[in-house]
Amino acid sequence: MKKLLFIIVCLLLTAVACAPTVKVKRWAAAKYDIKGVKKVGFMNFNTRLNAGTRAGMIIPETLEKGLVENGYFKVSSRIQDSYDETIKIEGMDPKDMLVVGGKPDVDAVVRGEVSAYLVDSQRSTKTVQREVVSGSRTEYYTENGVQKTREVPVKVKKDFIEPYVVKKALIDFSVDVQNEKERKSIGQGRFRDEKSEDAVGNSDIARLSSDDSMLKSILNGLTKAFVSEMAPHEVRYTIKLEKVEQCKDSNKLAQKGQWDDALSCWQGVYPETASTKYNIGVFFEATGDFEEAYNSYREAMRLENKQFYFQAASRANAYTIDAKKLQSQVEGEK
Repeated sequence: MKKLLFIIVCLLLTAVACAPTVKVKRWAAAKYDIKGVKKVGFMNFNTRLNAGTRAGMIIPETLEKGLVENGYFKVSSRIQDSYDETIKIEGMDPKDMLVVGGKPDVDAVVRGEVSAYLVDSQRSTKTVQREVVSGSRTEYYTENGVQKTREVPVKVKKDFIEPYVVKKALIDFSVDVQNEKERKSIGQGRFRDEKSEDAVGNSDIARLSSDDSMLKSILNGLTKAFVSEMAPHEVRYTIKLEKVEQCKDSNKLAQKGQWDDALSCWQGVYPETASTKYNIGVFFEATGDFEEAYNSYREAMRLENKQFYFQAASRANAYTIDAKKLQSQVEGEK
């Protein structure tokens, strides 16, 4: 009985894994209020004691590069920390106050603070059981009808006390993006991640990642997270297609990007089915028309009350809202 259940589960997993899907990409809006912002500048980040001053330069430099690769903003050279310091004298008219360094030629400035940028290694010893050769034994065997002997090594398990290292890298920083025209914060975020490695024995310890490579790996991931909040960005994902008996080749055509032929077959099915309406919705979503995708997914729900269709409709509705937000950001309109 257990074997039968195991086979059934495997078949179900295989069916899910083999379900036809299409690859989709869309542009998503920034989380921050970037309307009217085209040029961005970074300041060196403030650092706390355990972060080290080096982190205050490395992190913004990496974020700068990530934003440049994204391509939406023009990124200026590093801004001096003192640009907005104002000399205030009691009784002086605000218009006569002196601004040190002048105002930078950017639409927004990214400030930040680094709480942690470090690799910590904890060393101790660990008892490890390994197989070792302990002598040999005589083994008899027959070859071509002749009995022979040979020495076979005897292996036993033995406990060893070996060096043990746990290595953990941690980066924790926050950002505040200031709109220079309106003198207000347009976005704030905190970015934190860590990575751990451990090793037993000198050979394993020698293969541990270097401090810099561990920190770089974490920072690359956090940079992607920052860019996705700061700027419009491309998102790639896959959508499952439904099987339509009357259109056996339509899913393969859709996977190849031959949407016209696939769509023509789905639209020609009569009477219409939930599967055809759903697949038509996939077409609209794949081509960026999220409102029509939402309508088609709703039609599929009307024909068959399926949780899967509800999830697709919810996704299309969310992407419709995000697309309008993106258009507003790009055009600079409220």
